[in-house]
Formats: sequence, structure tokens, C-alpha cells
Amino acid sequence: MNAITKIQEAVPIYDIAPRSRLVIGSANGAGSVEYVYGERLPGGHKITRVDDLLFCETLTHEHLDHLIQTDAIRINEGFFAEVKAALRLAGGKRKRFGDLTKPQAKVVIKKKAWCDAYLALAHKNRSIRRSDAKMGLAIKLIEEKFKADAEAADKRYREANNLKKARGGTPTEGTSPPSATQLRRWVRRYEKGGYTLDCLINQYNGPGKMRTALCSESYTLHAKFATEYASRTRPTKAKQFELLEIALNDEDGKRAERGFEPLRRLKRRAFEMMIDALDPFFVDLGRLGPEVALRRWGIVTTGLDVEKPFERLEVDEWMVSLMKIMVDAGVWALLDEETRALVERKRLWLSVAIDARTRMIVAMRFLEGAPCIESALSTIELAMTDKSRISDHVGASRTYLHAKPRGIAMDNGMNLTSEEIIYRLVQLNIFPIHPPAGLAEMRARIERLFGTLKTKIAAFFTGQTFSNIVEKGKYDAQADASLNVEELNRFFLTGVLDLYHHHPHEGLNGETPYDCMRRLSGVYGLPLPPDRDVMRHVMGITCERRIGEEGIRFLGIRFQSPALQILRRQMGQRPIEIRVDRWDLSSISVRNEKGGWIVCNARFDGLQNVSIWQWAETVRDLRERNEHLAALSRHYVLGAVRTLSGGAAAAVERAEIANPIVTSQTFDHWEKVLFQSFAFADDGAYGDDLQLPEELARQAETMLALGSDTHAASDDDFSNEEGRGFGSADDWSSK
Repeated sequence: MNAITKIQEAVPIYDIAPRSRLVIGSANGAGSVEYVYGERLPGGHKITRVDDLLFCETLTHEHLDHLIQTDAIRINEGFFAEVKAALRLAGGKRKRFGDLTKPQAKVVIKKKAWCDAYLALAHKNRSIRRSDAKMGLAIKLIEEKFKADAEAADKRYREANNLKKARGGTPTEGTSPPSATQLRRWVRRYEKGGYTLDCLINQYNGPGKMRTALCSESYTLHAKFATEYASRTRPTKAKQFELLEIALNDEDGKRAERGFEPLRRLKRRAFEMMIDALDPFFVDLGRLGPEVALRRWGIVTTGLDVEKPFERLEVDEWMVSLMKIMVDAGVWALLDEETRALVERKRLWLSVAIDARTRMIVAMRFLEGAPCIESALSTIELAMTDKSRISDHVGASRTYLHAKPRGIAMDNGMNLTSEEIIYRLVQLNIFPIHPPAGLAEMRARIERLFGTLKTKIAAFFTGQTFSNIVEKGKYDAQADASLNVEELNRFFLTGVLDLYHHHPHEGLNGETPYDCMRRLSGVYGLPLPPDRDVMRHVMGITCERRIGEEGIRFLGIRFQSPALQILRRQMGQRPIEIRVDRWDLSSISVRNEKGGWIVCNARFDGLQNVSIWQWAETVRDLRERNEHLAALSRHYVLGAVRTLSGGAAAAVERAEIANPIVTSQTFDHWEKVLFQSFAFADDGAYGDDLQLPEELARQAETMLALGSDTHAASDDDFSNEEGRGFGSADDWSSK
């Protein structure tokens, strides 16, 4: 550890809302115990079992932190509170914000913005009442404020990007303000629902199912010939419609003899839609037989006053001069003349998230290219993600804390004001803030940070360290030089974690940012970070894949669940949206037709906490050593994840430190280059410990023999090593 002043590592102290529901146990629910949250104690938390309210337990801060890190706890904040219980009892299955489509979510966000603006105005101006006249005045004032904020943000964005105002003015979004009655109804629902988003969601589901235009006799005939389409004779839809017409004509003749009116009938297109609505598995079962149907559809299982930490984060992305940063940090003198000449003309983008109360940096990285929506989302996600592995990579103290902020103030750049950013933040119940004046003071604080490192960081590293931030060209050092962003991130992250966080801060009355965070978290607690599934649902990287009979294939890994196969019957071969956690490949999230998410686990264990870069470098490393093999055993591949070669391990560290922008195009490129022909050799039933390919088995035996000669490792030692990693093959589960 490169810390100048080593401090005792302490676990975070979390702040949990009263009457929250805690479910402790495995993620699949087996053996889980449900608790009601009571209160925070000096050494931990008081909780009560739901099945026995007289049985109270204590949960220490260390134990809670361990449960969060191992994903062995699910916390639903305020679940048992009176307001949320009343919402659940309001009747029917209520929609949640996370299940809405983006257009529906946009409407709810608009309602919340109007409610918040009205309540703030009413608190500031006591003359604002809820009569029609006063509500009309409030709506006019709020509309003027929204318009002024939008114009100020647009003006600042144009000035920052040297853009001229378009002729005819700036286009505005064509949304009309609510009426006095509408706003009053929204505010009442907002207050009654405890100021939560769910209470602003319209719970109606349309006009309901239309009554069929067919009588029972007519519908019976239509249904008979529609279902007979699924027969072994494989009739066409046109043929079934002809047979239906004949049957209806015969029935109409009989009805005419009795003096009844003819039966109503569907047109051909409507009848074919009736056939298309049949379960595809039922259709294949009848037309192709049970063996083919099961093979095709069967599941292959396996600016405010801030008092609390993380009450408000400030996030910004802006272009900085590398030369200025190096000078401010006091390391310019350590660079040779050639490196200075290369650095002097380099400008790059800096993305930072800082806690407004404690001045702690909770996410920071230099970007290789211009910022985008993905880079902003990645920085916000990093602020809520456990970054202990990054601290270990750079060899610094673990002061890179994480929690879910209550609000995020962002600059008015195009990326940070996009609907995609706001939509995802609101899903996590994080309040987005866009000050009209931007975040100039935050930028000044960050730039002063580099001055804080002056004289201290220069003695921390050697001159060669700084020279490594520029990769000189092979033939023309000046023309072909490029910036080594990975080394730059490693260098400044070390300075932030070991120096800045432990340096007395003038804005904190001489207290260090880390000490301030520890002191205030002991008083108020830290907001709980989202659990792994929720984080992936909301902040995961979005891709599209098709569902096959073995599930979804992503980077050579098969993901499967029973719910996924039900969705497959509904979606067919249409692409579906999935989201991936860049830090954990053990599960993916799949969007269902109603807007919610399905959690699909990998077909075998061992991928927990394996990042996308670690997995890609593992496969790349294995391909270089086993080019002649088409498939590898999962046992061998998962073992390689733990025993990467030196070059591959260093590549993983660089990638995880830099946390580069990853999009669906990145995954498409990896699929073509690394995973197109990659497959596991063990395609049998789940849980089977299949044998390695013969050639690979001989290599493995040779490697084990050499390892036993070199290290004199006994069989018992080897089995213990396996137990500390991914476990034996007998422990793999299919989930």
C-alpha cells in the first residue's frame, strides 16, 4: 500500500429507512429469512423477524457490510411503512415505476417535477393556496421558471461549445402545462403516497378487453377450425378459413329453417390473427410432433445546504489541459524535455463525481474520447459500485467509498440532461438536479484538487512514472505519440485515494475528506447502495440478443431460466433487450414484454465478481495457448480466470482502473474477434463433470505434474486451493 499515512480500515455505516423489509439469505429465496427494520444502534442495527415479531436480533455494521458485499441481503426501504402498505392494499396488481415504458416514465417524471415545483413555491410563498385562482397563478410562475431554466441551460451549452443560436429561436418541447384541477389532484396523490413516484402512476390498463362480436355458437366454430390448424396434416390458414366458411354456411342453413338469423363471422385476416394468437408450442406440438416441439421449445435447464454524506453528488465532464494538471500537481519538473513537448499539446476529458458535503471523490477517470451518455452513466454507476478491487489494483488505501446518492447535481451538457440519464436516475429514486448556472464551482474544486497534490505527489513517484503516461510512436515519436490513459488514471487515483482524501481541507475547517465522511456516516449513516440485480436492471449496459433453445448466448456464456423460455414462446426470434453488469457476469437482465426484468443466471457457477475485461482477457489468453482447440472445458476456463498470465492480468488491471466506455458495439466486436467460435466442450446435462478433450487433458496432466514437482503440492493442498476459488465441479449448480 502506497499510503503516506496508514489508517485503520473501517466498515461503512449505512442509513436504513424505518420499517424497511430485509430478506437475508440466498438470492433465489431458498432458506431466506424476512425481517422488519427497527432502528440504528451504536454498534449495528435492530431487526425483528416477520414470522415472530417478539423475536428481535441485532445486525452489526460488519455483518451488514459482509451481506451487502456477498449479495446475500435484499432491502426494500420503507416496505412496511403505512403509506406503502396503503398503496399495496389499494386494489389489484399495481404498476411500479421500473415496469413502465420510457414514454410512460417520462409522463410520471413530468408530474413529479410539477409537484416538486409547486410544493417548493408554496413553502416559499405562503399566499399560494389550492384554490383554482391560486393554482392558476402558481402554474404560470412554474411554467415561467421552467422556461427560464431551459433557456439558461441552452445558452450555457451553446457558449461552452461555440454554437450560434439557431434562426427562429430554440425549439421547445411541445408539452402543455397541467390545469389547476390536474395539478391539485397530482399534489394530493403525491402527498398521500409519501412523495413517492409510484403514487403518480396511472393504474388503469386501458378500456379492458372488448367483448367479442361473435355469439357462443359462432365463436365455437371459429375456435374449432383455428385450433385444428395445429394438426399433423399441416393445413394452411387459407384452407382452414375455407373449411370454416363451409361449416358456417351449413349452420346458417339449419338456422334459417328454424327462423334464426345467420351467424356473425370474422373476415379472413381476423381469423388468421386468431390462429397467430395460439401458443407456438401448442402449434408445433400438433403440426410437428412432440419430439420436434420439445427440441425446439424445451428448456435446456441449468447547490443546496447539505448536511449528510451522499445527500448530493456533483457530476461533471469537461475538457482539461494535461499540461496544466501536471504543473498544478508539481510533477512537471520530473518530465524530460521530449515528454513535456508531447504532453503540452494534449487535452483530454475528465469525468468526476464528488460528494458535496465531505468533498470526497467517489468516481474519477480520464476519458480516451469525447464524453457521451454511456460515459456519464458509467461514472454515476461507479459512484455506487464497490471499488475495493480498483483500490487494490493501484495499491492505495480503501477510501474509494460507494453508496446510493439521494440527489445528483449535473452540468447542463447534452449528455447529462438527456432523457436516458434522468429516466435511469429516477428509477433508482435519485433526484436529478440541473442548476441553471452549471457546476463552475465544482470544476474549480476539482482543479484545486491537483494543487492539493502539489509537492506531495512529486515525492510519491519517480520521474519514469510520469513519462509512462505518453506512449511514444515506433517510428516518429512526436507524430505517433498517444496518451496512455490507463497509466494516467492509475497515477491520479493513487494521489486521490492516498493523498487528497487524507489531506486537511480548507472547506472542511481543516478536517480531511475521509475523516469527515467517517464522522458524518457515524451520525447519519450512508444510504444503501442498490443490490446487484437492481443495479444491473437500471445501470447495466444495454444490448440486444435472441433467445435460443439453450437460452441467451453472451460472450460465449449461456444464460437460462424457465421464465426466459416462456418469453421465448411469446417473442419468437425477435431481438430482445438485455442488460449486463460490467463487474459481474454471473447473471444478466432480460426485458419482458410488460417492461419488467427477468434475471437469468449463467448455466454454471464461478462467474460471480468476474468482470467483462477479466473474462475477455481469459479467453484471449486461452486462445493464444490453445489455438488448435475448438472447445474448452468449463473447469479449465474457470480455473484460467484465477491464474491469468502476467500480461493478461496486467491488461485486466489497466482496463478495470480506466473503466473505459463499453457499448453494445464493443460486445459485438468481442463476439466476432474472441467468442465467435468459442464454446464449452461439456454440452451434457447440468452438473455433469464432463471430461476434458483428450489433447487438452494430456496438457492438463502435464501441467499438474510439473506443478507438483515444482511446488511439491499434495492432493489435499490442491483441493483446498480449488475450494478457495470456484469450488469443485460437484458444487456447480445449474440454477
